Amino acid sequence: MTKASTYSGIDPITGKGRVLEVCKGLIQSEETCAAHGLPVLSPGLIDLQVNGYRGQDLNCAVLAASNVEALSDELCRVGVAAYLPTLVTASEQSLCQRLSAIKNAQQTLPRSKSMIAGIHIEGPSISHKPGPLGAHPAEHVRRPSVDEFERWQEAAEGLVCMITIAPEVDGACEYIRYVSRQGVCVSLGHCDANEEDILRAVDAGAKMSTHLGNGIESMMPRHPNAIWAQLAEDRLS
Repeated sequence: MTKASTYSGIDPITGKGRVLEVCKGLIQSEETCAAHGLPVLSPGLIDLQVNGYRGQDLNCAVLAASNVEALSDELCRVGVAAYLPTLVTASEQSLCQRLSAIKNAQQTLPRSKSMIAGIHIEGPSISHKPGPLGAHPAEHVRRPSVDEFERWQEAAEGLVCMITIAPEVDGACEYIRYVSRQGVCVSLGHCDANEEDILRAVDAGAKMSTHLGNGIESMMPRHPNAIWAQLAEDRLS
């Protein structure tokens, strides 16, 4: 006989506490309970871009594995089952230090080991323009580099699985082809691209758009523009 498991948590629809008895994936019984301090009961969420949350900043000056584990704990409390810690544009030295800290957390600390599905690097090869640049530091924006990518993977022991890049930057398509062949998902974002730039990037292997409509010019033509071009491209998610 299979033993039932009991779960207590907050119903995300009503906000009330529930105690569920589950056996073989089916709810056998339920009762109400006090909701205070309980986690949310829901299917596990997967977040592809987490720069930080509730006081934990992955892009702080010196990142420690304990900071990453604290972030994993906080995300777990709101129903996240897996996520990609996301680093923004910075010097190569800073990126590699943070990559190493995330790798250490994913390898040695229990919550991060179960939740970190890979690492997303947002930048540093994005637009210099103030609108598309967003909150990224302009002094660290630079051309894509396969050699630097390999050093990222060395620091992270292969955990880098997603990169956001502006498709119009010099060398973008060659870079996209290379990292895509390594199994890395390339996403387009923080860009000032035209339709041809986007088409070439997708032909090279880009598969996603990062926060479409955010990190872009505040004023643009009704059409053509980078938002419409990405929405119209069925090969982008």
